[in-house]
Amino acid sequence: MIKKDPRGTNVFYPYVYKARAKCVSFNLPYELSRLAASWGTARKIQDAFSMKLVDGIPRLPAIRIKSINGNAAFAQFATPLRTKSEKKKVPTHKVYRGYFLDLKTLGYAMSNKSFDGINDLARTFEVDANLKSKKGITEAAIRSNMDKTLTVHNIYCKIISVLQDTFLVKPNNANKLYSPASIGKLYLEKLNIKPFLEKNPDFSKKVMGHLMSAFYAGRVETRIRKTPVPVTYLDCTSTYPTLFCLMDMYSFLSAEKIENSVTTEHTQKFLDDVALQNISRKETWKNLATICKIVPDGSMIVPVRSGYGSNKTQNTGVDYLKSTDGTSLWYTVSDLIASKLLTGHPPTIEKAITFVPVGIQQNIPNEDVEIFKGVTVNPRKGNFIKQLIKKRLDMKQSSSSSVNSEIDKTIQNTIKIIANTAAYGIHIQVNSEKSEKQKEPVTVYGIDDEPFSVDQSTLARKEIPAKHFNPVLGVFLPAAARLVLAAAESIVTSHRDGYVAYMDTDSIMVSPKHAKEIQEFFQKLNPYENKYVQVFKVEKSDDGKLLENVFFFGISSKRYVLFEHDNAENKFNIHKFTSHGFAHLLDVNAEKWWNDILAMHYFPERRQDILGKYDDKYAASEMSITTPNVLKRFSKLRPFNKILVGAGYKSDDKGNVVIPTLPHIDAKNRECIQYMPFTNYSTGENYSDSVDTVPYWKPLNETLDDYANHKEVKSCGDVGLLPRLRMKIDKNLIKYVGKEVSNIDASNI
Repeated sequence: MIKKDPRGTNVFYPYVYKARAKCVSFNLPYELSRLAASWGTARKIQDAFSMKLVDGIPRLPAIRIKSINGNAAFAQFATPLRTKSEKKKVPTHKVYRGYFLDLKTLGYAMSNKSFDGINDLARTFEVDANLKSKKGITEAAIRSNMDKTLTVHNIYCKIISVLQDTFLVKPNNANKLYSPASIGKLYLEKLNIKPFLEKNPDFSKKVMGHLMSAFYAGRVETRIRKTPVPVTYLDCTSTYPTLFCLMDMYSFLSAEKIENSVTTEHTQKFLDDVALQNISRKETWKNLATICKIVPDGSMIVPVRSGYGSNKTQNTGVDYLKSTDGTSLWYTVSDLIASKLLTGHPPTIEKAITFVPVGIQQNIPNEDVEIFKGVTVNPRKGNFIKQLIKKRLDMKQSSSSSVNSEIDKTIQNTIKIIANTAAYGIHIQVNSEKSEKQKEPVTVYGIDDEPFSVDQSTLARKEIPAKHFNPVLGVFLPAAARLVLAAAESIVTSHRDGYVAYMDTDSIMVSPKHAKEIQEFFQKLNPYENKYVQVFKVEKSDDGKLLENVFFFGISSKRYVLFEHDNAENKFNIHKFTSHGFAHLLDVNAEKWWNDILAMHYFPERRQDILGKYDDKYAASEMSITTPNVLKRFSKLRPFNKILVGAGYKSDDKGNVVIPTLPHIDAKNRECIQYMPFTNYSTGENYSDSVDTVPYWKPLNETLDDYANHKEVKSCGDVGLLPRLRMKIDKNLIKYVGKEVSNIDASNI
């Protein structure tokens, strides 16, 4: 059809390539793949597609599309073919890469939300839409496509107006926004704040190795398991921006130079003297930019990165740690203070290194710069992160009717995300790429004073610091957040009847009678001019209920539910739950899923009946074909087609778990999925119709049962208050790990 009527030559290329029009759509990679006449693997971009909209005309450039994640993809024109005479006449030819804008990606960058369809995006940005898909070439289908095109245009105009009028982002930069972090980067560029590596080219790699070995991200713990207890859910307001202000991290961000010095004796005295009451004093937080080398003695509670029973993934727990051979590790002083608060005694420091900002970058303007509609800051004198959070808090407390609108909520949330990413997220970004297996060795700096070399040919991937990489901000802010949680835990457990049920990076669920004490303790740290801001506030459910004195039921990290139990009618009123570990599953209602888990706990005699509701259903997830490697396994499908992926359940003859995949099918036909031919995602091997008694697709009833009994591997025990693990380490157990993940893990699944 395309060869007979090359619509790309008549419409697409004259406008999008030659006239340089903007190519805008929702789920753009999928839409472009529908127009493609042929496709293959891009030569210069890893794991990317190269699509030709018209075959037989090599002077029309192909389009290269690389999926970044489930919410974003990068698209551009490839270099078109040029004749020898053209190259001779104009040797250096600037290639036009096009302007491709996916509204799904832009919506994600603006809201940090994934959008399943265009109607969902339209609701978020208050655009009228009620689109229904029509198949075939009919008048109704044509009208539906016209309505969709108009809706895409209206959504584009609305988002662009918000970007331009509210966030002061130029429309031509919209196609460069792939995540909320992208907007944060634009703010740094607008204020002319130069990256750490550019301003500190001679920063000691040895010290940077020590610093990065002290990096641990968020702290997530289930302290009470499979035992319903009443809790109050406390959430720290804008944790990273708040700590950014308290720790005066803006001075590190804007510094002309960052220096470091050995401060062992001074830091040891500081650690010996610091007590819980010091944590509620603002001056304490300005003295936490220090890393310490210590030998874990078994009585310390510190972050530990370990497999925790898994050979494939690393996880972070907060446990007792002992070095059996005197091996030293680097930790931030915040983590050592946290250990002291929880154990009662300070660790002994072998060596401490403190970081200090020097001066302010000369390139930063000494004038007011508008960073948000009605919000200005002099970047040489003021902290723009603080101003952004102040604006968001003012908007939340406004009594105007517009506060309740979807677009207003989105703007507030976007401000929060920009502040979070500009304060912390983008500064710890490291890009992982496939190693080219060159012969040159790679020098690795880490916990030891002496680096070591690794042959690059043995590396599967290599890591490259992103543009705004700044290890000082990236390491010390999450450590400070862990200290906040440790202080809150210390306050609660100082009471005989106090307990912590759960904590997660910036929130903690505690015994209700002790929640107020935590709020009063941390309120003294409010860094904002608005006195009504609560540093620790009681979280609300989606329907606006304050989550205080509600029941908590936890299974493991990221798996919990908050609810009320009607004893008279034996019903559960669920207020908040996580979908971690099952959100990707099709044919699952999340609230009913948790209702069934609670019912099995309260009424174990009904367990089989409850599981029976999931008979004839299988654990299947939806995924797009985002890489050429996966597409090779489906000869009749196009790039970005949807496929179904099953949970690994049965092994092949070699003992490797088979991950069944097949082209997307509807819910009705999924009940027969175990009898259909499929492809093994791991190997690409095709399997014929299954007649085995044991299916390759995992039954959903077993998935639910396994989920309800998932172990909390980062703690001891099984039920009730879980003791912390006692971990051991020696030189031979230390491994250097990176950000390497498999393709399936990189997807939404």
